[in-house]
Amino acid sequence: LHPNPYEKKNRKYFDKEAERFVQTMYIDHSKAIHQFYLSAGTSISHSRDFGLQHHWGADISYVPVHHLTLFAAANTASRLPTFTDLYYQSATQLANPNLKPEYSMTYDLGFKYDLEPWQFQGNIFHRTGKDIIDWVKYPDEEKWQSMNLTHLNTAGLSLFAQYLFQDSFLKDVSLAYSFINTDKQAEEYDSKYALDYLRHQIVLKLHHRLFKNFKVAWNLNWSD
Repeated sequence: LHPNPYEKKNRKYFDKEAERFVQTMYIDHSKAIHQFYLSAGTSISHSRDFGLQHHWGADISYVPVHHLTLFAAANTASRLPTFTDLYYQSATQLANPNLKPEYSMTYDLGFKYDLEPWQFQGNIFHRTGKDIIDWVKYPDEEKWQSMNLTHLNTAGLSLFAQYLFQDSFLKDVSLAYSFINTDKQAEEYDSKYALDYLRHQIVLKLHHRLFKNFKVAWNLNWSD
């Protein structure tokens, strides 16, 4: 057999590699005290390229009356750059091998009320992000670049209500609303992920029985 010169000419070889080994140790503790439920924990992870990462989190729940739960939480988190963020190269994308991990601190406050046939939930949150990883493109450039953005302060809320029908062809109907806002504006560049988000979203859902063992779900979604 004679080798095909076309195949040899167009053959591609991989000449680079990368690996990541992450070690993690964590500890957490939970305890119920009368109407309170407390939980807290911490973790440490290590990777050769990014060193030590430390995280912690705590939350508390309080049940003042039956069917009602109030809760508050605070958590830290980090995200290591993916291999795509670090190394991917194409005609439209240019990765940055010098990316740093991104970090965030999130505070959450909310409630849950469950008294059939009604269910209600709501919460507000505030997240402070540092060195957020995103792909951006400047007006005078053709390629998207991965980079660490500056601080991002994000706040939002979500509300949810559901009614469960009894002895009816209707099963349940629910209405959910969410709002998100960040104080960082992409004035000098286009953002592919971090600054491209839903500011408002309303979702109406209805489930009903069409005939025996056959159910239909209707979803109406409005997004801004």
